[in-house]
Amino acid sequence: MRVYLYIFIALLSLYFAGCQDPDTLTPTVERNALTSLNATFTEGKYMEGNDNAGTFTLNITDPSVSEYVIEVPWYYPENTDELTDITRMRLRAELGNNCTLSPGLGIVDLTKDNYYTLTYPDGSKRQINIKGSIYKLRKCEITYFAVSDVANDIEVTGSINNETGVITLISPDDLSNVTVDMSVSPHATFSPSIEDKTFDFNSAKEFTVTAHDGVTKKTYTVKKEVPDKISYGFVEGSQTDLWAINPVSVGLTWGSGNTTLAAIKNHLIVSAGDGTAPVYLNRMTGVLLGKINMGSAKATGCVTNDDNNNLLIVNEAAAGQALNIYRTNSVTATPTLFLSWTNTSGLPISRVVVRGNIDGNAVVLATCDGVSGVSSSSQVVRWDIAGGVIGAPQTITFSNVGGWGGGTSNTRVVPLSTTKSDGYFLSYYSANTLYHVDGSTNAGSSKIVYGDGSSWGYNLNRLDVRVFNNARYLTMGLMSHFPQWGMNAAVYLYDVTSLSILTGDVTNSPALVYKKNLDSNSGSDGISANGDVILVPSTNGFYMHLYYWDNNTKMLGATSFNCIDQN
Repeated sequence: MRVYLYIFIALLSLYFAGCQDPDTLTPTVERNALTSLNATFTEGKYMEGNDNAGTFTLNITDPSVSEYVIEVPWYYPENTDELTDITRMRLRAELGNNCTLSPGLGIVDLTKDNYYTLTYPDGSKRQINIKGSIYKLRKCEITYFAVSDVANDIEVTGSINNETGVITLISPDDLSNVTVDMSVSPHATFSPSIEDKTFDFNSAKEFTVTAHDGVTKKTYTVKKEVPDKISYGFVEGSQTDLWAINPVSVGLTWGSGNTTLAAIKNHLIVSAGDGTAPVYLNRMTGVLLGKINMGSAKATGCVTNDDNNNLLIVNEAAAGQALNIYRTNSVTATPTLFLSWTNTSGLPISRVVVRGNIDGNAVVLATCDGVSGVSSSSQVVRWDIAGGVIGAPQTITFSNVGGWGGGTSNTRVVPLSTTKSDGYFLSYYSANTLYHVDGSTNAGSSKIVYGDGSSWGYNLNRLDVRVFNNARYLTMGLMSHFPQWGMNAAVYLYDVTSLSILTGDVTNSPALVYKKNLDSNSGSDGISANGDVILVPSTNGFYMHLYYWDNNTKMLGATSFNCIDQN
């Protein structure tokens, strides 16, 4: 009986402890009652629902604050001259469990005070004020720095360390009489002026950047340096993401054209392959610079480049039509006809690649496409160039590689080098197998396969091969058919100096040295699993840049690798 009495007393004590006056309790959820506020444009091309919609977030860390100010930049996007208007902004809040705001959030004028009542789960309340503030931009960084000496064919892009404020010009050349090209944070200014001036960077120089707000400043020291290299390939861990943008933001129409990339000097050329003039970007920053001068050239097929800063512009040629390849070494000069050939392959041609120097020794390789629903292809057309002289076309049929189709089911066959016996790489949908073709026998063999069961959702038909610091690298783009299902694109990089280790699966081959999963700028269904990948070794031999474009996820970007010895 005594035991039951003790139990009863204990339970009674717990009951009274649980029924104490709520006013004496400290609300345990106050600290996360309101954790963030978002404001989004409701008008204009950057309104909610559009690509690059302007949404601005205030993360709340102090629960006792009663006035919340959402900051909006003076311009949006910041690299444009689009002045922001915050008189009609949609407000959203992230609230803790069982917390409420009244009146309900909606479209408000953030130039004014907007008062709300925040109610906690225990019924306690307090008033808060939400408003906005348009601020002048505070960034003051150098985003791109390059020097050139046209007379001596010198062009050097600086390596920028924004933490230390040091820009390194890696070059053994005499930089005593060079011009400067530089970019800074949006709407910032810099000194000294570079217009119509030359500089001597054999000794260090300083540049100061002042932000748009006129107050924030940063000084950079620019110096020349010739570091040591490692003996082979790139330094593990040296990969650095340079930039990533939505191609729509640089004037490209989202469509189903023959998407291709090329690079000459400090320019990345981006072609939608839909008959419009390709655009060119600063390839170190992703900033749009303009459209290339097309002259009589047509980029309905592709753009590509050789190893000596020559850009080639190629039309799409059906069987019996003229395949015209134009060349230029400048994005502003008028291209001239380099090669014209009546397509006697019996199949259409849209993709061409070049290895070597077209003014010296090179190979030009055109891939013959299949015709969707009609025929497949296993053919290429090859031109060998010796001493700048173009040889006769050779139509080559591969064996043991199956057959690729047209459109997104085509491929771009890439030669490993200018030496024919080194052979070729190719991959296509839906086989999604990387083949190596022996250049002496034209017989293919499977090297790696995509075997994780989701290969149906990816297109592995964009490849590129380049040599960097004594290593030969292959990049492969896994273009996404269905990004709306979370199947985002990816880019892979393999060391193919020795083909013996190019085995196994695409995702874990012993030759795999780098993988990048791409984000998505699109929430829509895919329209064409197209895109491109290219590798661009720098002229100074210290850097290799990987450029990628996935059409369906609207993702265009760049990653840098280096071979600088850090010891």
